[in-house]
Amino acid sequence: MLGRIAEWMGRTRDREAWVLLAVRSGLPLATVIAGVVLIVVGHAGVNSPTAVTGLVMIGIAVMVWLLNRMFRLSIESNRDREREELAREFYDRHGHWPDDAEDFVLRGECRPGGRTRGDQDSR
Repeated sequence: MLGRIAEWMGRTRDREAWVLLAVRSGLPLATVIAGVVLIVVGHAGVNSPTAVTGLVMIGIAVMVWLLNRMFRLSIESNRDREREELAREFYDRHGHWPDDAEDFVLRGECRPGGRTRGDQDSR
């Protein structure tokens, strides 16, 4: 039963990703295509209301895409701030940045558990 639920949720996430992609990119792209079609139908004349409507539609598509992009950058910025806050809390508790601890372990200067090479086990 749980496997079926997980499988359904995975499909739902894929479906949501496609819907987001369609709204984020597909909607502005479809609007640009419609605008280009209107410009062609209006024979690209400056005095043609059809061609002007096509230009307006292209402008609207660009604005929708830019608004979406700015919103996504704003969310990404908030995530970066949250990661930085967690790193600062880690620094306050341990006295070093989280990346420093990983570097020490990778270089072999520190064993898991926080002991350095020079530390003797007290057992």
